Amino acid sequence: MDYLDTVPPSIVARHKEYLATEIGNWSKENIEAKNLEHWLSVYDSRKTPAESRSNSLISRVKRLGKKGQLALEVDEHFLLIERLSTRERMRPIWRNLTRRFKKEGEAWSLIFLCDWGMASWRVIPQKTKAQRKAHFLKIAKQASALREMLFEVTEFDHFSSGILMTQDALKDMLKRLDSPIEKKNKNWESRARGIFEANHVHSIENLLFELAEKAELLANDAGSLGQPQAANAESLYFMRGLCYYFNKAYGRPLYEAVAAITEVALDLPYVDPESVRKAWKADPGRKFPFMK
Repeated sequence: MDYLDTVPPSIVARHKEYLATEIGNWSKENIEAKNLEHWLSVYDSRKTPAESRSNSLISRVKRLGKKGQLALEVDEHFLLIERLSTRERMRPIWRNLTRRFKKEGEAWSLIFLCDWGMASWRVIPQKTKAQRKAHFLKIAKQASALREMLFEVTEFDHFSSGILMTQDALKDMLKRLDSPIEKKNKNWESRARGIFEANHVHSIENLLFELAEKAELLANDAGSLGQPQAANAESLYFMRGLCYYFNKAYGRPLYEAVAAITEVALDLPYVDPESVRKAWKADPGRKFPFMK
C-alpha cells in the first residue's frame, strides 16, 4: 500500500499495525478509548490540566451514542484512516495541516473528529432549529417543575452533588492537586471533604435552577448542528462541523482542507472548496453535537 509521504508517521504506523495483526485483537471500545485520550489531550489543550482531563466530554459522548458508544465500527475506522492516508488529494492537505500542528496528536484529533462526525450523523437524532427549541424549552419546563416539587417535601433538603465525592474521588482529587494534606493523617478525608463541600457543592434545587436557565438559553441558540434538508445533507453536516473545528483550533475554517477531507472521508466525488465556503457562510458557527 502506498501511503502519502505527508501523512504523520504515527497514523501510518497504526494502520500498518492493524493490517499486520488479527482483526479480533482490535475492538471498538479500544478505539474509542484512544479517541477520547487524544481528544482530551489536544482539543481541550487550551484549558487548565484539571479541566482538560475532566470526564465531561467522555460522559457527553457516551450519553449521545447508542449503548454508550459513538464511533465507527473497527473495519470502517481503519478504512477511513486508509483513505485519508493514501488518496492523492490529501497530499497537500496533510502538508499544510502539519505546518499548523503544534504536536502530532493534533493529527489524531482530526482523525477522531472525522470518525465521530460520521458516526454521529447515524446515531444521534438530528433536529431542525424549531425541534431543538421545543426540546430545550421542554427541558427547562420540566426542570422547573421538578424543582417546585422538591420544595414541597423536606427529604431532599440536604441532597446535593456532595454525594459524588466518594473516598476514591477525594484521593484522586488530592493526587491531581498534589495536595499538602498529610495522607497518613486519619482526618485527611474529612478535611478534604469539608473544603470541597464548603466551596463547591451545589444543592439539587440550585442545579435544577441553573439547568432550567441554561435550557432556556439553548432554546434560542442555533449553534449546534441540526438536520440539513438538502440532498447532500450528510456532507453539509460533516463539512460545517469540520469548519467549526478548524476555525476554533486555527482561527480559520480552512475551506480547501475541509473540501478534501469531506470528499475523502465520505468517499464522495469531487467536493469544491467554494461549496464549503457557501455552506459555512450560510450558517456559520454550527458544530457537531458532541463538541463544546
